[in-house]
Formats: sequence, C-alpha cells, structure tokens
Amino acid sequence: MRHNMNQPGKSLGVIGLGGLGHLAVKFGKAFGLKVTVWSTSFWVHFVSSKAIKMLILYHHHLISLHFIIDTASGDISFDPYLSLLKTNGVLILVGFPSEVKFMPHSLITDMRTVSGSATGETKQTQEKCWTSVQRTIS
Repeated sequence: MRHNMNQPGKSLGVIGLGGLGHLAVKFGKAFGLKVTVWSTSFWVHFVSSKAIKMLILYHHHLISLHFIIDTASGDISFDPYLSLLKTNGVLILVGFPSEVKFMPHSLITDMRTVSGSATGETKQTQEKCWTSVQRTIS
C-alpha cells in the first residue's frame, strides 16, 4: 500500500513463496494485481483464478512488472529482477540477504527504486490489518 500497490490491474512479482511470500500473494490477489512468483521449490502448485494468475517460473521470461517483493533470505544478484521492472518500478526487500548486489545502471536507466523494511510502521500495520478484515484475507 505504501508504494501504491493496491491498484487493480498492476503487476507484482514475488521472490520466494514461504510465509512472507504467501502473504504477498494473498494481498496481491486481494488488490486485484497480476501476480508472478519465482520459487526454487518444486512442491509449489500452480494456482489460477479471475483475480490472480500465479506462475511458478524457473527461468526468466519476457515480462514487465510494476513491483517486485523479495521475501527470500538468499544472496542473489538483483539485476535480473530489476531488469523486469517497468519505469518507476519498485523492488521491495522484506527478506534478509546478507548483502544486496546490483549494478547502479539497473536503477538509473528507468528510474527504479529499491525499498525495504523489517517491520512496517504502526500506521502501515493498522492499514494492513484493516485491509485484511475488509477483504477477508486469512
């Protein structure tokens, strides 16, 4: 919500489908976003409905996203993911990699942003709780 992620029709990529990734997918679905998930787990199932098209991608495909949320804690190069962001796209880090690696060019060329937070502020947490109740996210 902080980055205007609650606009139906926009696209969201989620890196990792553990606890945080699962919540990101649920909120994306509730907001009417088109959701793409990257996961290295083979046990993840394909889900399809009107509100969400969730793809488990093992290779990068030609897609363009408004937002990407990294919920994984592994050390990866973020350049391939940043290249998938649209102009003014946002990469949000909520996982805990030991270091964040990317080339400055990945941000500068299309005015992309990297943001992150271990926990949301009180107002943000209240908004998420209220949204969960309103949209029956459980």
